[in-house]
Amino acid sequence: MKHRRLTIGQLARTVDVPASTIRYYERLGLLHPVGRSRHRYRYYDESSVERLELIRAARRTGFTLADIAVILRLLRGKERDCGQFTELAEQRLAVVKQARADLTRLHDVLAGVLQTCREDQRCRSSCVALERLEQKAPKRPERA
Repeated sequence: MKHRRLTIGQLARTVDVPASTIRYYERLGLLHPVGRSRHRYRYYDESSVERLELIRAARRTGFTLADIAVILRLLRGKERDCGQFTELAEQRLAVVKQARADLTRLHDVLAGVLQTCREDQRCRSSCVALERLEQKAPKRPERA
């Protein structure tokens, strides 16, 4: 079924992405139309569907578009360099670990603020948490 011709709109609907995303991936060199109609419309085939699904899967896994360009290059190669892919995956994992740590800190701060609000009876008339937030906010210099 590699010979089925898809317009950009059909490809977009098949993979459930906006046509603008497909055009963007083309500009980045991640995806290419397989040809053009006599009216100069781009067309794609099942290999385009597979490539777009691979790009989406890699994005969901946390890889950047630059990472995906490397992955696609590795997939095109005769020898698939596992070392390069491992390095990319390790970099993504480090980013995820840092984001998780950041979210844990954010969770703890917000949980502490809510705990204060729930326990402090003064919060009924004057919110202590809002006052603390206001004190920590950087002051803007006044304009002359």
